[in-house]
Amino acid sequence: IICSVLFLNLLLIFAAPTLLQLPLMITGTSVGILCCLIALPFNRDKQIQVVGILLILAVNVIIASVVLSEQKGLDPLFLSMFDLLVVSELVAALLLAPVSAFWIALFNIVEVILDINIQPRSMMWMQMIPSQQLTYSLLARPAILYLVVALVAYLWATSTMNALKR
Repeated sequence: IICSVLFLNLLLIFAAPTLLQLPLMITGTSVGILCCLIALPFNRDKQIQVVGILLILAVNVIIASVVLSEQKGLDPLFLSMFDLLVVSELVAALLLAPVSAFWIALFNIVEVILDINIQPRSMMWMQMIPSQQLTYSLLARPAILYLVVALVAYLWATSTMNALKR
């Protein structure tokens, strides 16, 4: 998992050189790579909880830096980026206690709500989403996705642990 996150970060940097012009993207990707590199010795020492927390932090920081780096403000096209936060739920269910997937889902929901309410909106956002009610309906999709993925990850992790105990 650590090597794949590290590889995807490096691929992102070298495959999209225009992203290097965005300082927040560079910072977020650097923090993600740093978290992965710090997690390596903890993984060798079998400190799985520390590794899990570092990988969850890496995933969330990288995705947040992509969304926050949009210079024109929050764009409706970037709403699908929030779907990638489910990766942190899967990491939580895999490396931490299975119930932690629900806590990470709750954290992801709060992260999306804060971003939509705090980040400035782009002109495209203002044209496509004119009312506050439509904004709340847009929040429902990622929230339901996070909760469903957390439930499936929880059931998967607990059934795997029960099967290993037998």
